[in-house]
Amino acid sequence: MSLPNPVRAIDLSNRFKHSDNHVYKSSSPCVLALDNSYLVVIRCNYVPHFYERTLTQIMELDLNFAIVKQSVLSICEEDIRIFKHGDIIYYMGINKYWDSAHRYAVVAGIWTGFEINNTIPVRVMFDTHYTNEKNWAFFSLKGDLRVVYQWYPLKICRLDFDSNELHLLITRPMPDSFERFCGSSCGVTIENEIWFTVHLQDNRAYKHAFVIFDKDMNLLRYSEPVGLIISRSFSYGLHIKNNRVLLGFSLNDYSTYIHEYTLEGLQTSLKWHTCVE
Repeated sequence: MSLPNPVRAIDLSNRFKHSDNHVYKSSSPCVLALDNSYLVVIRCNYVPHFYERTLTQIMELDLNFAIVKQSVLSICEEDIRIFKHGDIIYYMGINKYWDSAHRYAVVAGIWTGFEINNTIPVRVMFDTHYTNEKNWAFFSLKGDLRVVYQWYPLKICRLDFDSNELHLLITRPMPDSFERFCGSSCGVTIENEIWFTVHLQDNRAYKHAFVIFDKDMNLLRYSEPVGLIISRSFSYGLHIKNNRVLLGFSLNDYSTYIHEYTLEGLQTSLKWHTCVE
């Protein structure tokens, strides 16, 4: 079982030498549709040791996926997701240099497109067993901005941007399959459903699944996990509108792709587990 052949494949892979005199290659992208363009935020990895340092590349694409403009943010935040709620674009990223132990922490704020205006880690205001924080996901729930903190059990939270705190609102049991699910994309609302992609990994071999909820975040169905082209493929970019699905992903940590599918083709090609009585 695998994803269908894409209707269109867009290759945004690139490499560049930054002002720090190091070479970087583009990697995982997050995709956000604007009125007449796409905003793509791409993690760029240092060559040859991607875990040592990263940069963030911003691209604006026209509706035919041609690059209109691009720039680079010289920040240490990684894996930045962007999400539009109302008229505001929010960002969420990872800071792994905030303490001497290099533990991962999440930073979040309002996206300006030119700088990250908050690099202070968000404080988790409830008991958790995690020492590294990552893989949170924005979504809209009944008109409010919310965060998925964890998938097993499902933990839905409110992020207070004034106090920089994450507060737990809802905890719900989930199927045992969700115990290995992490991340990945922000939630995409399609009529009365909210779609996410999640991932699971074994020694950096990744598989991804689609998870679908109703408008109240009751689980409707989820797909069997599938690989994306090769085992070392990673995705957290998802956009769905008018029967078009855009999935952004990287291959081998050093390439950037967006594949377009039809929603119908995606649904018929995957094996689904239904959770509604």
